[in-house]
Amino acid sequence: MLLTQLTREHTNISRLLAVLEEELAGLERGEGVNYRLLRDVAEYLIPHAEQHHHCLEDQIYTYFSTQYPDEAAQIASLAQAHETLSAACQQFYALLQMVMADQIIPTALLTEKVRYFIALQRQHIVLEEQQIFPLLKTTLQPADWQQLMGQLQPLTADPLFGDAITAQYVQLATRLQSAVS
Repeated sequence: MLLTQLTREHTNISRLLAVLEEELAGLERGEGVNYRLLRDVAEYLIPHAEQHHHCLEDQIYTYFSTQYPDEAAQIASLAQAHETLSAACQQFYALLQMVMADQIIPTALLTEKVRYFIALQRQHIVLEEQQIFPLLKTTLQPADWQQLMGQLQPLTADPLFGDAITAQYVQLATRLQSAVS
């Protein structure tokens, strides 16, 4: 079911947010930070969230709004929320690129942008999982889910959490695996 997939993706995103938090904590303690790892998180989230996860959610929300207009107000702001999340991720990614190009960026600015993104993403996940997904689950009928499945684009392989990890994400996958162990 689509909601199971989206919930699993939220879990994966939360794991990535934990990596960001761990790296930021080290930065704030004056320890070394793995900027490449931070970059890999951003480079995974930007296309995956925009082209897959949020795109899938937006298609479901659009269908829901069309089929159940009386309930649509509860999800009206989610497309804008996805754009806000994307912009926040792009901002911290741009700063990371500057740092990795040896430009001097105040640590406080980078920390602020990354923490803002983390907080925004966590709030968004909580909203969807506690309010939106239950609404969809109780409102959409089996025929709705079948129709949605027929309208959706085929899924592309996940380069980090899928069956085959892309070379770019091997270090990040190793870090995530060590966090589970």
